Amino acid sequence: MKRKSMFVLLLAAAILAVGRTAIQPQWNGEAFEPRPTMAVTLSADHRIVDGAVAAAFLADLKAMLEEPLRLLL
Repeated sequence: MKRKSMFVLLLAAAILAVGRTAIQPQWNGEAFEPRPTMAVTLSADHRIVDGAVAAAFLADLKAMLEEPLRLLL
């Protein structure tokens, strides 16, 4: 999985970089199984955005991507 560096642009509080989905082996507790994975990176200007708020945003985004039906609620 390739990683890219993201820099917060002038007049922006944060930038979200989303990578392409790839099938990767993941351990389910008993065996490896193929699962789609995707790299998501958030670069935030800490003068504007608190790190805890940025981490909470990524956690919420992860939960919604894993269960898209939550977007309808």
